Amino acid sequence: LGKYLNGWPSENPPPYFERFALGTGYVDRPFNVDGTIRTITKYIPRYLGRRASTLLREWEQDDDKPWLVVLTPSTPHVPAIPDPRHVDLRIPRWEGNPATFEEDLSDKPQMLYPNNTSDGVTAHPQRNTYARFARSLLGGDDLVATVFQTMRDLDEDHNTLAFFMSDSGYLLGEHGLRRKRFPHPMSAQIPFYMRWPAGEIPTGVVDGRLVAGIDILPTVLEAAGLEEASGHTIDGRSLRTTAPRDRLLLEHFAESRRAVPNWASLVTGAEQYTEYYEADGTTLAFREYYDAVNDPWQLTNTLGDGDPLNDPAPPTLARLQRQLDLDRNCAGSDCP
Repeated sequence: LGKYLNGWPSENPPPYFERFALGTGYVDRPFNVDGTIRTITKYIPRYLGRRASTLLREWEQDDDKPWLVVLTPSTPHVPAIPDPRHVDLRIPRWEGNPATFEEDLSDKPQMLYPNNTSDGVTAHPQRNTYARFARSLLGGDDLVATVFQTMRDLDEDHNTLAFFMSDSGYLLGEHGLRRKRFPHPMSAQIPFYMRWPAGEIPTGVVDGRLVAGIDILPTVLEAAGLEEASGHTIDGRSLRTTAPRDRLLLEHFAESRRAVPNWASLVTGAEQYTEYYEADGTTLAFREYYDAVNDPWQLTNTLGDGDPLNDPAPPTLARLQRQLDLDRNCAGSDCP
């Protein structure tokens, strides 16, 4: 329900889904609803919540049959249009963070600033954008409330495994950058919540493990008592039983219409090492290394600040380079 894949034609039904309402946007947008193209004139996140509730009530007629709902509203993606009920809602002023006021960007990869040098970037938080996102996201909150109220009414909330997450973060002026597709934490990190009262997922517990979207499928398969299909290799690991990973691989593959180059990055609890590449995807163009413990806002790239005394030790750097190369070519259980 909602967005399926980037660039997916709305007239094409999503494979493997019996019921669907496929489309994006906030109001007056075409949707493919169970094979029929129609314009949704209501506020779309609200429509999706009600549509999900309707399907849950239908499926309650065959209560022993398990179901899967993938609910992906556009909130708070640009243009971040709020529900009319929230248009005038006062949003607390966002004061930014240390990275939004970073003025010396000479240690950052200059190919990220194609329209001007990093020296010319004005450091300030994007407060208006933040307020628009916050108002829009309230529509997503209402959607979740609608669906979970329906599940409580149907006595389904206790034994339903639910994930709450986003597809990316968003830079609001950090390091003189905006939007996403960057390896920095405010771009790459996302909120990730898991809820399953009947599955012994404790309430209110913060888990410090490194996790990623690729972990959802193996978690669901284990919860359902299923194994991966023969001949298919699945990345990721179950969040219910698997030991914590010691690192996470992040990658970006450049799009022709975007200015962000190819990059690959290794993230651990203590450090982040990133390589940027030329257009061929292999020739090294720039490197970044950040101490995640002492520099969580990534204000000093120790490989780009001109001070060799704070560089990672040569064996450490060699280990990171070697591990990143291995992980970029991994599959299945060999991946972090």
